Amino acid sequence: MGDRIDENGEGIVILSQDGIILQVNPVAEVLFNRPAEQLIGNELGHPVMAGEYSEIELVRANGQTALVEMRVEQTEWDGHPSLLAVLRDVTEQRRITQELNQAKRFNEAIFNALSSHIAVINQTGEIVAVNQAWETFAIENGAHDLKTVGVGSNYFEVCRRAARMGDEWAARALLGLQTVLSGQQAVFELEYPCHHPDKQRWFLMRATSFASDGWPGLVVAHVDITEQKLMIRQEVEQEIVADLAQRRQSELSTLETLARLAPLGRGEEAAVLPTLRERMPERFAELSAQCARLLDLAVQKRTFDIHQSVSGEMQALAEYLGLLKVGPRDVMEIYLDALKSRVSENNVKKSNVYIEEGRVLVLELMGYVLAFYRNYLPPVIRNPIS
Repeated sequence: MGDRIDENGEGIVILSQDGIILQVNPVAEVLFNRPAEQLIGNELGHPVMAGEYSEIELVRANGQTALVEMRVEQTEWDGHPSLLAVLRDVTEQRRITQELNQAKRFNEAIFNALSSHIAVINQTGEIVAVNQAWETFAIENGAHDLKTVGVGSNYFEVCRRAARMGDEWAARALLGLQTVLSGQQAVFELEYPCHHPDKQRWFLMRATSFASDGWPGLVVAHVDITEQKLMIRQEVEQEIVADLAQRRQSELSTLETLARLAPLGRGEEAAVLPTLRERMPERFAELSAQCARLLDLAVQKRTFDIHQSVSGEMQALAEYLGLLKVGPRDVMEIYLDALKSRVSENNVKKSNVYIEEGRVLVLELMGYVLAFYRNYLPPVIRNPIS
């Protein structure tokens, strides 16, 4: 059995029934950072019981802590009942899992911070995600059960029912969504009235294609444009400019606050970890310039109705960010730096267009980064138990 434990790729420790180390293999020596002669004859220092799994922390040669999974089984050693402890270093897996969970939480925070009503639907029309603004609007407008308009409901069916009842806006919306989903056009926009008994309201519906984990879908955003409509009707140009400027500053301030609060790691030590901007300022500037170019393309597509897709370039940028092992805060800082450069170069109206396009762009970018990390994980930990 001695040759077998030496050849094993995992750490192997043979213990007596009372926890005394009888033999170790080379991998275990590395994990404990001690040679076999210093380990044999000593207690393991951790409770052991056959049939149990546990995690222990060991100090590596560089002084850092390693997280090791230990599995204990019954065995025999030199003809005597003994315990076999199998050790596996899971430090890197836990780190990746933690970063994946962080990215999910941060992505959700951004998603819910946006004022637009946003839903993500799959290729059959089923709603798979909505933000807080979507749910709040539904409740405030008489939806007693979110199952009919929230996650799990079918957006296409809602449009079909309304169209059969004579709603031309619903029919136009359904057709537009299906043309984007089929790839006939990259973006679909529709301004439509949605009046309340107490006031008139108008919304802008905007749908863009989105692919995640191999399935195509749509990001559908409904932006309340009532105020802009009324201001244009009243021909109060100065008030429009002032309002858009205020919205722009509020949006940038919100995103800057989220970026500062974005978690970088576990515990208080995470607060002192350097950001990508601090570690690699030249690389940060290059990435900011790439993100700014994507913002330009998004604005050009909206302004000139260009059908060229930027999703491929978004995915390439996300993969590069993933290879750099950036955190959500770094992604947010890159996006903010790019957005500020464009806002500073344009008037208030054009700046507002950049901000509106950027809302969807940063969500898509975060989604692709999240998908990259998800694909990077080994299969056994792609769906960690929270």
